[in-house]
Amino acid sequence: MNYNLISEKEHEEDLKRISILRYIDDDFMSICFDGFIEGAELVLNTILDRSDLSVISVKTQVHISSFDNRSIWLDVLAKRARYYKEDEKGVMTMCKVLEDMRNEVREEAREEGRKEGRKEGRKEGEQRGLILAYLQNEISQSAVMRILNITDDKFNDLVACYNQ
Repeated sequence: MNYNLISEKEHEEDLKRISILRYIDDDFMSICFDGFIEGAELVLNTILDRSDLSVISVKTQVHISSFDNRSIWLDVLAKRARYYKEDEKGVMTMCKVLEDMRNEVREEAREEGRKEGRKEGRKEGEQRGLILAYLQNEISQSAVMRILNITDDKFNDLVACYNQ
């Protein structure tokens, strides 16, 4: 349509329509993002909560057909999976990411173990302190058992261990 041939009323209506368009509207998004690398990078990094994605090219409204007569329309064709799965440098990068993830999980497990060890250490220290206080006649057996929430047998085991 030739813009010069539309009426002022039609022009105003077009401006109103344009003002309410959103990226979720296919036609608007297609126009806005087609070939707009910086915009695609910004949106992807924002959505994925990252800052390291680098978009090489952007194509909108991509139609992909398959052999079984099925097809899909992609609003945007991006996300470099082949690079990270097949290219030597990309695979090396992914291996490094996986190694970092494994190291992070190991460190979290170590820290959890340290916390658990400190907790057990505090518990043992408390037990030893109370048994020592009992042996020095500073606290009664029933008080130690109540504080530690233990049975007679457990109390006797702790006293025997301390006396060794």
